[in-house]
Amino acid sequence: MKSSRALALLALLSVACGNQRPLSESAAFLEVEEGAGEPVRPTEPAEPAEPAPPPPPKHPFLWVVEGGPRPSYVLGIIGAGVGLADVLTDEQRVWIELSDALILRLDPHEPVRADQIPSSYLRRGQSLRRILSTRAWARLREELPNLPEEELDKLRPWMAHLLWGQFQTEMQLARMEHAQGGAPIAPIGMGPALYAEAAGRGQEMVFLETFRDQSRMIGRLSDSDFAAWFERWLFGNGRPIAERIEEHVQTYRTGDERGMEEQIFVADPSTQERTVRRQFLDGRVRDWVPTIARQMRERGVFVAVDIQFVLGEHGIVSELSRRGLTLRRVSPQ
Repeated sequence: MKSSRALALLALLSVACGNQRPLSESAAFLEVEEGAGEPVRPTEPAEPAEPAPPPPPKHPFLWVVEGGPRPSYVLGIIGAGVGLADVLTDEQRVWIELSDALILRLDPHEPVRADQIPSSYLRRGQSLRRILSTRAWARLREELPNLPEEELDKLRPWMAHLLWGQFQTEMQLARMEHAQGGAPIAPIGMGPALYAEAAGRGQEMVFLETFRDQSRMIGRLSDSDFAAWFERWLFGNGRPIAERIEEHVQTYRTGDERGMEEQIFVADPSTQERTVRRQFLDGRVRDWVPTIARQMRERGVFVAVDIQFVLGEHGIVSELSRRGLTLRRVSPQ
């Protein structure tokens, strides 16, 4: 539409060939057929389209950290369903580029195959089928059809949970894309996207753990505790898991800190939930925070880790504050 208005204006300002007079407004839209004596009036120009509504404000889970020689940043991310452009402004993405290093939880290129992690397998003679309830085992078999039954039966509950979670996320994203008319929804997770951009510009990256570190930490959990917690995830605590995933994505997009904490920490107050969370989340944050705090006191860094490690009483934001750093959440823009 902008180019059409420009052409019309150009015609109005042009000079008629041979008589050196500006075209009138009516003549600006006349054409003369070759060999004909009478001008032919074409179709009237279309009415200008309504201007597009402004984009909704971005609500990133992003904090500015003061206490070092330069500002540092903490960004809570989620694994899929949201892209960097959905939550960060152009200016905020420049903050990443200008940081001395990007700190991520894991190297996304590190292999995560179960057969490479000894702690992902049960001891000889143990069986996942016997640890889980009959209906939970049937649900896993149904939703992980490409994994041979004999291999699934050897996995510890936490590894089965990891594989099942990946499957559920992929399925729910496909449903959300279909509901939006096929428009793709962040096909690459925020972590891998940050990694790819940093690698492309040669930026230093620091990783807080390896997959082996993660598996050793989770591997200390009781299989029975994790299995009980996993079964509540399998059956959604009374709510469909697809509904919970979509709610998680939408809550993240709106930047609702209280809503996100309720989803992560309050949804399941059981003993197994507290035990798993203490080891799965709090224990790992406790291991990471000394490295993060030291980096922030020495230089400016950009930390991007999963939102469940950022929020909460023992999350990264709270732990950094306890160490004397000043954190301020960025306002919606």
